[in-house]
Amino acid sequence: MAITPEDLINKSFKIVRNESGYDRDEVDNYLDELVVELRALYTENESLKRKLAAAQSGSATPATNNTSSSSATAKSATQDKTSTPAPVAAGGAQDAAGLLAMAQKLHDEYVSQGEKTRAELVAKGEKEAKDLVAAARSQRDEVLSKLTDERDSLEITVESLRGFESRYRSKLQEHLTSQLEELKTLKSFEADAR
Repeated sequence: MAITPEDLINKSFKIVRNESGYDRDEVDNYLDELVVELRALYTENESLKRKLAAAQSGSATPATNNTSSSSATAKSATQDKTSTPAPVAAGGAQDAAGLLAMAQKLHDEYVSQGEKTRAELVAKGEKEAKDLVAAARSQRDEVLSKLTDERDSLEITVESLRGFESRYRSKLQEHLTSQLEELKTLKSFEADAR
């Protein structure tokens, strides 16, 4: 499949968001350079084809001198003209192949760099995630330890309050019992006074 400069100009790529990729401006600039080079190669190729056709049509007319030496010279000149453009045309094809090879190499380098950058970003993300998880666990352990200490302190306070309540009830009961006894004694004094 032949790639024309217009193919490169009109080529569009899918835009991927939130993923590692190539710098769009850098890729566009490189494609512009490829278009210029490809147009130059097409122009050179067309020029060489015209020269070849002109050389072939010029050699098709018979030579005016019928001597064998001039005929041999004409044949030699024709062979020189026809054999010379072929390597140049092949050179143009080699330039195009070299340009495409260079483009492929650059593409491979960009892909390699992209994969390396992606791997670095993934590693960095995983490290940050591990650090966040470790920090969260540390904070959780610290909060749990603090809450456990507070719970133990509150349990001690509750036990102390239960002991206080028990002593208070006992003393209150003793006090009320002694008050009842005194009341009973007071009634009997009144009865004696009558």
